[in-house]
Amino acid sequence: MTINQSIPEKSKNKSIAGHTEPEFIASCARVLVIDDMRTNLAVIEAMLDSFDIQPDLASDGTTAISLAQNIQYDLILTDYMMPKMDGIETARHIRAIKGKNGEMPIIALTSNISEQAEKMFLSHGFNAVLPKPMGYDILNICLRKWLPAHLIKEI
Repeated sequence: MTINQSIPEKSKNKSIAGHTEPEFIASCARVLVIDDMRTNLAVIEAMLDSFDIQPDLASDGTTAISLAQNIQYDLILTDYMMPKMDGIETARHIRAIKGKNGEMPIIALTSNISEQAEKMFLSHGFNAVLPKPMGYDILNICLRKWLPAHLIKEI
């Protein structure tokens, strides 16, 4: 199921003068973000910061796999198009890790959100597909849906 299929008509976030304020924080959530573009990592990191989430960042699949072998994550957001090891191969390696990291939600980040691409990602073990660039409201919905409920604290 993609995040697009579950987007409600109105976001649960409060909008004040064009700026969206979160209604929850998840300061204990462990999130790994993988993208080879520093700008994309910085943007997603800033967006996650508004939820009081301090993510681990990886600029390639090899680094992400190493992190996932040593840290238990609650959610992984990964770019698809990366040099050397793409998001599908990275996810496959992470899924092979024994324990909870092999079972955690992995969300594909891609500019190709066609139905065919979506089916391809889901068939390769991704839990959902998010469009790039990703908006704040989409991230909010993703976090509410895929983070464990006990980590979400309403504010």
